[in-house]
Amino acid sequence: MMKKLVFAVFAAAMLACGVQASAQVIAIGAGYSNSVNRTSTTGDMKADYFNGFNLGVTYGFPIAQGVELVPGIQYEYLMKNKNWIVIKENDTDHYLNVPLHFKLNFDVNPTIRFFVQAGPTFSVGLASSSRFQLIGNTDQMTYDNYAGQITSSTEGLIPDNLRQWLANASPYMGKFVTGGSEYQRFDVLLGGAVGVDFSKMLRLKVGYDFGMVNRFSNEFTDATRHRQRFYAGLAYLF
Repeated sequence: MMKKLVFAVFAAAMLACGVQASAQVIAIGAGYSNSVNRTSTTGDMKADYFNGFNLGVTYGFPIAQGVELVPGIQYEYLMKNKNWIVIKENDTDHYLNVPLHFKLNFDVNPTIRFFVQAGPTFSVGLASSSRFQLIGNTDQMTYDNYAGQITSSTEGLIPDNLRQWLANASPYMGKFVTGGSEYQRFDVLLGGAVGVDFSKMLRLKVGYDFGMVNRFSNEFTDATRHRQRFYAGLAYLF
């Protein structure tokens, strides 16, 4: 009798594990990203708008009926172009994002499922640069926004006062920061998304995040800088 009971419990546990495993969903997708960096200090605010794309994968773990824990990893590329009077500016950001969201599902029928999700996204800046080039000329200068260093294709030919002006023109520096490397790599974004799954094969999702960390938080400046982002994309489910 005891052996039969143990076997029945073991079989039920294995069946439950199988059902749980079959409910797990991997989503691999890509999409559009729009990011706004808002820098503010007393009586002044500056907003810089970036566009780009994202590539990522998420893994849904069912934790209750209709509820999932959805961790993931995402690469995000952002860029911004601007022409001054005689200078062309190109700004780029590369991020590695790690979302950790809770997801609530609403089944409409066997082929359509709506969902909402929310939670934090941990973000680290892989690289960030501002490149300035004279229009109609190959001469250029690049500012590493994390290291606070300037490199030039024509070292010594760009006057120091122009180099300093270009560094101040970077959307990461300007009058809000006084020298050195003040731009922080790490951020914690808080937000959520809504979407729909079609036939358990294709996912459409749009979301919004707000950066909670002051990217200029240091002893050299009283300015604050926060990132907000909107994203939308498609993913394949399996």
